[in-house]
Amino acid sequence: MRRSVILDLGGYDEDFFLWLHEEDLALRIRASGYSVLFDPELVIFHHDPPDKPFRRNYFRYVFRNKARLNLKYFALPLLAVMVPRDLIWILIEAWRFRSSAVITNGLKGYLTGYIEDRPARKKSGLLPGKLQMEYVFTFWTGFYFQAA
Repeated sequence: MRRSVILDLGGYDEDFFLWLHEEDLALRIRASGYSVLFDPELVIFHHDPPDKPFRRNYFRYVFRNKARLNLKYFALPLLAVMVPRDLIWILIEAWRFRSSAVITNGLKGYLTGYIEDRPARKKSGLLPGKLQMEYVFTFWTGFYFQAA
């Protein structure tokens, strides 16, 4: 990615402290008319020890930021799709980690993201309708594509 693109867009949004800040930047890049490419061959390793304890705040921040993304970029009718999708995601993560704490912390974060709407609303810039639908399609199906 060109440095000039990141600078033109103001870099990472400071209100997305930890997790999903890359997604926010990618959405702003796409909304500005640039392409974002997905490379399925690319692998990134996070070197955490296998016995690392469960990080309680991880799910709180991820789902708080997910709510902020929803408020920042998506029209109200699409929230009817986004909210159930995100709640299902919380349940899937709880099953994957075999922990009810994921549900508790995920829901706390998610509700916080909607209640503390100041960061999202002050920078609100709805995505173009086609890009909103592309985003929803990508997350429901797992298929990434580049629109022409």
